[in-house]
Amino acid sequence: MMGRYEDALESLDMALDKDALLADAYKLRGEILESVKNYDEAMDAFNKALKTYDKLFTSYNDLSALVDKGKLYEELGRFQDAMKTYDTALDIDDSKGYLWKQKAELHIDMEEYREALVAADKGLQLENSSDFFILMGRAFDGLGNKEKARNFFQKASEEDGADARVTFAGYLSELEEYEEALEVLEDEDLNEKLTRANILSDMGEFQEAAPLFKEVIHREENSLDAWFGLGKALFETGDMKGASKAYDTCIGLSEDFGPAWYDKALIFKAKGDTKQALEYANIATDLGVTEAVTLAEELGKKV
Repeated sequence: MMGRYEDALESLDMALDKDALLADAYKLRGEILESVKNYDEAMDAFNKALKTYDKLFTSYNDLSALVDKGKLYEELGRFQDAMKTYDTALDIDDSKGYLWKQKAELHIDMEEYREALVAADKGLQLENSSDFFILMGRAFDGLGNKEKARNFFQKASEEDGADARVTFAGYLSELEEYEEALEVLEDEDLNEKLTRANILSDMGEFQEAAPLFKEVIHREENSLDAWFGLGKALFETGDMKGASKAYDTCIGLSEDFGPAWYDKALIFKAKGDTKQALEYANIATDLGVTEAVTLAEELGKKV
């Protein structure tokens, strides 16, 4: 987290020298190497992690090792291998709700919504958990059944606390049912406050949203979402200097956060600094911001 990757790798190697069955250490080693673009060594570490999860399962009959192996397959984009791993675990014991949860989530990620419904329903029969209500909602939403999706998200919010309310409010906001979304939130935690601020921004109520973003930042100064939301609120209310500072903070927290580069480009465009705007638009384009492509083309014609 401090960016001291060599020290981190050295610590992991020391740990693995003492215990070669630390599969998570191999996984973390791979993630660090991947972050510094050492892809060959990263893949070697990931493969060692996969083999070690197998050893842990074989030696201790530990189903959690199979789950961790499946999650790593997902991280690597090997979704079919992940599904096979979860199915292996379920063949051994299909009474574990968390296994059905992993399977349902993966089906949703693969856009296999009917299969996700089956898995989520199996889990729901084992555990009356808001997690499964949310999964059912996501699956029905993927199938285009907004009414059933809404009902399951609502059930989740009634069964559980802030996280489920945030999910339901976010879904209502996507449907542009903003007032109903705001009524769902109880502002018990920062995530609910942040969600309220984002919904107010979606409604164009930037003057109301800005203080909420600031409140979240006051209590969690490294909240990328809050800084970005504040930047947009300030931009829309004409405070270009404050917006620019907020976006700079976003970039300081994550240089790869393309939307902040794109909005910086819009600020410089509004100022009439086409050259600087183009530079930021190009960075945003490289980071995959679709809107930045059109902006860069427009600015490029003026430079």
